[in-house]
Amino acid sequence: MWASWALGLPPGAVLWAEQRVDRPPLPYLSLERISGPTARGLADVRRRWPAPASVAVTLLLPAVGDAARFKVDGWIVSHVRGPGEQLADVRDALIEQCAADSHLAGWAATASGQGGITITPAALGDVGRVDALRNCVADVTPAWSRRVTLDLTARVRVAAMGARSQSPTEWIAGLRLAMEDDETRARLARYGLSFRSRAVEVDPRDVDAPPEVEEVAALDLFLAWQGQRTTALGAPLAGAWVSGGTVLADGPEPVAVELPASTDEKP
Repeated sequence: MWASWALGLPPGAVLWAEQRVDRPPLPYLSLERISGPTARGLADVRRRWPAPASVAVTLLLPAVGDAARFKVDGWIVSHVRGPGEQLADVRDALIEQCAADSHLAGWAATASGQGGITITPAALGDVGRVDALRNCVADVTPAWSRRVTLDLTARVRVAAMGARSQSPTEWIAGLRLAMEDDETRARLARYGLSFRSRAVEVDPRDVDAPPEVEEVAALDLFLAWQGQRTTALGAPLAGAWVSGGTVLADGPEPVAVELPASTDEKP
């Protein structure tokens, strides 16, 4: 999604090479995991962590031109009230934004009353924190759980597959520019990801391109994120690693999540 947004491409023009799907018409971007996820350092274990089981967001009607805004982990959901809009209209607009993003974040938003929104994680731990930022109040219903956090890195190859009439080198140049742009880096951070280092150009001969591709240009990206595995107390230690709210950027001012008081155990 980030690569598609950075270049202004439709979602169908970007695919993972590991997926068994039909290739789109040329040109398109192909993503491939070269290495990772690789752990950095030791895991942080919290024996008792109040994972949000659900969060009730109660909206306060903002003045016309003012906004209602809350944040789910790194995702900011906001709507500016327009003329004639009532509380239910503001609520519906916020839920519409959530519906567009929640399939990536692992949570869903539903209406609750005239001015209420309920945030429900798809699985325990998919939502780490909800902040009421403006004209709303957030009430969390916690579930005590055990959480394991681990810093992870991966190397991902982005290959632009093109024809001679549409050189893929321009797409790769666009991705390089996007890596240095504050807005596009912030958008990547919403997924809990950051760049660990500069991209490395790849020799086109090292790219496994299908026979119909006439020109190839590629970059290797080095990404970092925080993996989390959360399980209810008393349940078997199982579950998928999910992207957390902490951005592991090497640059200044990394984004961090404040965790509630809990009992910590360092391995």
